[in-house]
Amino acid sequence: NKKKPEPEPEPEIVWRPGELEAQIRKVAKLRAGLYLDKSAHPGFKSTLLVTAANFAYLPFYHNWRCAASRFGLDWAVLANDDKVYNYFGADRAIPVVGKKVS
Repeated sequence: NKKKPEPEPEPEIVWRPGELEAQIRKVAKLRAGLYLDKSAHPGFKSTLLVTAANFAYLPFYHNWRCAASRFGLDWAVLANDDKVYNYFGADRAIPVVGKKVS
């Protein structure tokens, strides 16, 4: 009756001064516009849809993503932990500022 070993924790992402803010601006600029087709809805060009996720609740996010995709929406994800930040990548994830929640 062997116990499974615990998975290795994700290494914590350490942001240098200015990097965190630059990453937030990058994702906001890339995802602003509310819809994937930015030219079809110019009235929303400054609107940024943001959702939040952590790795433990990723199945709930995927359910939300399916619904949002059917509407042709575009969004950023506030990554509440480093594992989910790495999962989404730098073009969609906004790193959390302050305490991370896994």
